Amino acid sequence: MQVFIGSMFGDGNIFPNEGRHHAYSEIHSLKQKDYLLWKMRLMSKLFNFANSPYYFNTYDHRTKKQYSQVKINSSDRKKLEAPYKLFYKKNKKTVSREVLCKLDELDLAVWYMDDGNYSYGRTSSFLATYSFTFAENVAVQIFLKRKYNLESKVSHKDDGQYIQFDIKNTEKFLQIIKRYIHK
Repeated sequence: MQVFIGSMFGDGNIFPNEGRHHAYSEIHSLKQKDYLLWKMRLMSKLFNFANSPYYFNTYDHRTKKQYSQVKINSSDRKKLEAPYKLFYKKNKKTVSREVLCKLDELDLAVWYMDDGNYSYGRTSSFLATYSFTFAENVAVQIFLKRKYNLESKVSHKDDGQYIQFDIKNTEKFLQIIKRYIHK
């Protein structure tokens, strides 16, 4: 379940499947194929990933380039209904205290591998939280302080907010997650 929770903070999504049941889906670039297959292998204890992985190309109108991608899907009937209710409110992915309490070091590592970034020039790191509200970002910030004694700040970009760690807390954060980083 832990890789699944970390994925839901990152690139994983649950969708209503044509009104019948919910489906889990996750897409990565072909460069991250081994990482996504590792996640699929671990989550296959929970969900059926028949017909996965799926390879396809997509055209990005912003960059005017074509990209190769890999996708995994699971539509495990009722198994995804409870997680959907846990992670979504009014069809929007949200952060709740209940979900934050389930986050562990493996989840943080998966979230970081999905949506994290290390800035070598500035020696800082961040977790992308663009889809979360400011209040949800603050809740993540408080959770990280209370559970791991990590100081962070909610920073802003044009496309949303993110959790940023300075150099000292980047080092602490990376120490916490390093044994779980997929190679």
